[in-house]
Amino acid sequence: VYSLDWLSTLGEFQRQSNMELSTQSILDMACKHLKHLIDLEVTAFYLVDKEDSDLILTHLDPKDEEYDFQEEFGFHVDQGTVAWTLNQNRPVIVESRQSGQKIIFHTLATRASVQGLFAVVVADERQLENEGFHYLLTILLQHTANSLESSSFYKLLSEQNQNLEKIVKNRTGKLENQTVQLKKEVAERQRAILALESSETRIQMIVDNVAAGIISTDAHGRIKSYNYMAEKIFGYSASEVIGQPVKLLIPPRYYETEKQHLDTRISNIAGLTDEVEGLRRDKSEVPLNIAVNEMFVEGKRMFTGIFHDITEQKKARAQQAMQFSLTKLFADSRSMEEAIPDILKVIGEFLHWDLSFYWEMNEAEAGLQCKYGWRSDFIQGKNFQEFERQTHEIIFPDGVGLPGRIWETQAPAWIPDVTQ
Repeated sequence: VYSLDWLSTLGEFQRQSNMELSTQSILDMACKHLKHLIDLEVTAFYLVDKEDSDLILTHLDPKDEEYDFQEEFGFHVDQGTVAWTLNQNRPVIVESRQSGQKIIFHTLATRASVQGLFAVVVADERQLENEGFHYLLTILLQHTANSLESSSFYKLLSEQNQNLEKIVKNRTGKLENQTVQLKKEVAERQRAILALESSETRIQMIVDNVAAGIISTDAHGRIKSYNYMAEKIFGYSASEVIGQPVKLLIPPRYYETEKQHLDTRISNIAGLTDEVEGLRRDKSEVPLNIAVNEMFVEGKRMFTGIFHDITEQKKARAQQAMQFSLTKLFADSRSMEEAIPDILKVIGEFLHWDLSFYWEMNEAEAGLQCKYGWRSDFIQGKNFQEFERQTHEIIFPDGVGLPGRIWETQAPAWIPDVTQ
C-alpha cells in the first residue's frame, strides 16, 4: 500500500518537474522523494558534462562529506564499478572502502542518452533486502533522468526561440523604417516559405544520417518509413519494404507462437526499451536493442521503432562471462591438470563448439598426444566415437598434422573443413 501511495506521488513529481525548472530544482525534488523511500546518509548526483562527457558532482548532501565521498567515488571509478553501472538499468550495490557501509550506484538514463549517475550511502542496510525498493528506486531515477533531459531540450529551444525573436524584431524594424527594402524583405519571406516547404526533405536527411535504424508503421503494422541505417542492418532497401508488414523483419516465433495480431504486440511494448531479434533479408537473425514509441499523426495512430545492432555488445558480454568462468575455475582448481577438462567444457559451451580436445607433449613418443576431450550435448549419441578414438590414439610429431603445425609455429590455426 505504501509503495502504491509513493508511486502516486510521482505523478505530482512529473507535473512539478516541468521543462522550465533548473537542474538543481529537479535534483532537489528527486531528493525529497528519495527521503520518503529510503534512509539516506549521503546523497550525490553526478551529471554528464556536455563539453567533455565527464561526470561532474552537481549535488551532494551533506556538503561537508564532499572530500571523503569524492575519494570514495574515485576509488570505484578505478575499480570499474562506475563504468559497469552506466551500462545497467538497475541499482548496483557495493561496499564502501572507507566505512564498510553499503553504497548504491544507479545510472540516470533515458532511452536517448545517459544524463549522469546517482550514488547514495544507505543508513539502514535492511531496506536493500526488499526487491520492491529496487524497482521503485529505478522508476524514480528514470523520472529524474527524463526531467533533466526535457529541461536541457527546453533550454536549447528557448535559446533558439530567443534568437529567432531577435531576428524577427530586427527585420520588422527595418521594414517599418526602410520601405525601400520592402521588395527585398518580401523575397526573403518567399525564400523562408520555400525553406519550410522543404523541411520534410531536410528531416528525412537527418533521419537517414542518424547512427540508428528507424522504422515507423501504421496501426496495422505496415511500414511507412525506413531509414538508411535500417537498410544496412536488415539488407532490404526502402523501396522493398515500404507498405509491407513489419513482420517481414521479425523472426516467425515472435508472432506465430503468441497467436495475436502484430499491432497488439507492438502496442504492448510501446514506451519501453527491449532486446529482440530481427530478421535479415538472408534470413539470418540480428540482435537489436529497440525502443518503440506510440504517436498520433493527423489523428492516425503510428509507431516508431529506434534500434541498434548489438551483435558486438553481446559478443563482448559473452566473452566477459567466459573469462569470469575461467578465472573462477582456475581459482577453485588445485592444479592445471585438474582444471583442463572443465576448461574444455567452459570454452566449448560459450563458443558453441561440438568437440574440443587438449594435446600434451609425450616426451617418450616425441610427439603430441590427445589427453582430454569434451563433447557437447548436441552430439551426444551421434556417431563420433571412431573420430574421438583415433584422435586419442594418434601421436603427432612436431610439424605434422594440425596439432603438430600449431606446436611448431606457436600460432593458432583455423581449418573450415577438417576432412579436406
